[in-house]
Amino acid sequence: MKNGASGETLEQIDSILNTGKLSEDEYNRKYRDIISSLYSKDAAGTVSANSVWVSERFRVKDGFLEKAKTWYDADVYTIEPLNPSTVE
Repeated sequence: MKNGASGETLEQIDSILNTGKLSEDEYNRKYRDIISSLYSKDAAGTVSANSVWVSERFRVKDGFLEKAKTWYDADVYTIEPLNPSTVE
């Protein structure tokens, strides 16, 4: 959640999650570990559907999509939101 945030938004996220003292890598590593532990609990039937959908009209900050893939096992898709075939 913190990746890509800055300024007041980042401060608010840190305040809510109490993660202000963690580096970005420490935060991502802890989140990844939590998600991994959920995957290993077969009895719970946990399934993750992590993905990032980005309009082709917007520029994403360098490294954000790579972090989504690396740390969150997220699939990344570029879409054209005004194209009717996007929702198919």
